[in-house]
Order: sequence, then C-alpha cells, then structure tokens
Amino acid sequence: MSLLDKRVAYKPFEYPKAQEFIDAIHQTFWIHSEVNFDADIQQFKTNLSEHEREVIGNILKTFAQTETNVQDDFWGVVGQYIPKPEIAAMAITFAENEARHASAYARLNELLDLDNFEEFLEDETAMERLEMLSKVTVDETGKPTPTALLQSIAIFSCFTENVNLFSQFAILLSFKKFKNELKGIGNIIKWSAKDENSHARAGMWLYNTLIAEYPELNTTELQESIYEAAKISHDVEVRLLTGIFEKGEMPFLPVNQLIHFMRDRLNKSLTEIGLKAIFEVDQEVLKEMQWFDEEVFGHAHDDFFAVRPTEYTKKSQSVTADDLF
Repeated sequence: MSLLDKRVAYKPFEYPKAQEFIDAIHQTFWIHSEVNFDADIQQFKTNLSEHEREVIGNILKTFAQTETNVQDDFWGVVGQYIPKPEIAAMAITFAENEARHASAYARLNELLDLDNFEEFLEDETAMERLEMLSKVTVDETGKPTPTALLQSIAIFSCFTENVNLFSQFAILLSFKKFKNELKGIGNIIKWSAKDENSHARAGMWLYNTLIAEYPELNTTELQESIYEAAKISHDVEVRLLTGIFEKGEMPFLPVNQLIHFMRDRLNKSLTEIGLKAIFEVDQEVLKEMQWFDEEVFGHAHDDFFAVRPTEYTKKSQSVTADDLF
C-alpha cells in the first residue's frame, strides 16, 4: 500500500515517522499565556523609535492571518487527501499548532495596540503571497490530482513553513539579540520557529515519500512548477521586506542580510526535496545571520536536517536568568 491508498484500521502504522513529528509538537507545546509581556509592552511604547514600532507592527499584522490560512488551506485538509490515520493525526496536530500561533500573534497585536487586522487585507504584497500559498488545483471531483498534491505539499512545506515567516522571525528576534529588549516576544518567536521547522520537515518527508512511491510523477513539468513557485516566493518576500523597511533599515539588521538568509532557506528547501539550489547566496553576508539559528536551535542551520524532530523541544536549550527577567 502507498500513501494514497486508504487504510481504515488505526494500527499498525505504515508511516511511523508521522508519530515522530506529532511527538515533536507535543514536546514543544506552548501557549502565549505562559509569557509575561509587561516588559515588552513598556519597552515597545517607551524605548523603541517610531520607525521600530512601525516595523514590528507591519510584521505582526500579517502573522495571525498567514497562520490561519496555513491552518485552513493546508494542514486542515491534507488528512483528507492522504487517507492514513497517522497522517491525519499529524495534520490535525499541526493545524491546532497553527491555531495557537495565530492566537499568540493576535494577542501580541492587541497588547501592543496593533489590532487593526483589516489592514492586512489592504497590503497588496501580503495578499499576493497569501493567494499564491492558498492555491490547490483540484479535478472535477473536487480533489487534487496526485501532481497537484505534490505541488501543494512542496509549496507549503518548502516555502510557507520553511521560508515565508523566517525573515520576519529574525527581525523580531533581533530586538532581543541586539538591543536586549522584547524578550517575551523573542521567546514566542523562538518557539514558533521550532514548530515551523517541524512542519516543514514533515511536509518535505511527505513529498519525498510520495515521489519514492510514485516516481512517474517526478516529471520535468512538476519540477519546473516548483522552481517557478520558489522564484515567485522569493520575489514576493523581497518586496515584503522592502515594504517593511520603506522608511529605512535598522542599523543592527541590514535588509541585505535578511534577503540572503531567505535565499539560503529557499535553496536548502529545494535541495531537501531533490531539486537544485537556484538562488545566489553570498556566504560572507549569510555568516552575519548565523546568530538566528544559534538562538533558536542552538546550532548552525547546516546541521538542521541531521537532527531528529523529537530533539527540538522547548526545554532543549539552556535558559539564563537574562531570558526570564
């Protein structure tokens, strides 16, 4: 039997790897009420410049909506397309995880008085990204063809989960790293980034498993469609970053570093599903972003895919008193 052949019996699992990803999310389980944001609110209102507040606001207003669409448009339905109980359980776990992310970001917006969620719908670049990531081609029965399913899995796992939020994650986390401020938000970002990496790895695993089971689907047309989606994702992200910093860069985090950081994640995503890296990355510029992976994962990103999903836990990093107070 293959991933696309329906199995009614709960066990034995044909794909026990799915349970590893479920366990990873359970071990990193968090809710935003665990974090005291009082200091963040005070710092946001009194310590940050108007420009810095605008940067944070431009990011946070997109997060809740993006997470909601990923929850609804991908993980919320992928279990219907891959009829295995363990895959359905993994998809439901991830959808619930995305719902908690959306709730956390919405709460941050409210606490910082940035809760005009309709503004997101007026941002043409953000809406273009959302529209691209929400497309799933279906046949006359309302179900995606196997090729369309592969395209959707690749786009969501490689680009949505593994790329699209990470440059913005880095911006928000940089305030903790370089200014020793917004530590509560920094914790939320670190936990979210770990979750998104688990989601991405699971999606890439699904893609690679389907290709192994249905090698005839690994056509030049499929590969070219994924490359094209990667290029669109890249261009939209560059425009989004340009818009975030339309009034000027932050001296401690140049936009050029974020662009090469994003390109590197795109390349790694493509190579992880057997495709070629197509984006030029300046390794010297990229070195300046190594702090992000060390902050979030405790090691450089080059090591990421060699680590088991269950090794990413909320408690796996040492926590200093400076992180807490």
